[in-house]
Amino acid sequence: KLSALGDDSNIDLAVSPKGSGEIVVGTGAADATITSSGAHNLVLDTNSGSNSGVITIVDGSNGNITITPNGSGNIVLDGLTFPNADGSADQALITNGSGTLSFGTAGITTGKAIAMAIVFG
Repeated sequence: KLSALGDDSNIDLAVSPKGSGEIVVGTGAADATITSSGAHNLVLDTNSGSNSGVITIVDGSNGNITITPNGSGNIVLDGLTFPNADGSADQALITNGSGTLSFGTAGITTGKAIAMAIVFG
């Protein structure tokens, strides 16, 4: 067990690799698991939470995974850049064909939707 000691109630535990080394978890022959101790969220942040992007894996059944970029940063998932804000009512997520998603009119009319429903069931 690796732990911090001292009289203070909140002491960081720093693990620092040398040079361009990495912190490695697991054996290479099996999945590595990082978990919270008890029923608590797992939060990954940079810069000690000050001006940082954050990923929070919420504890409990049906908990969300939230990804919060810093400032005007975007979420990029598998090469797709997501918008920073929600669209308006009845808008759809559309692409520009180059990996950038935005909210806008999907470009399908009621007549086309009915025709597609007839053709595709």
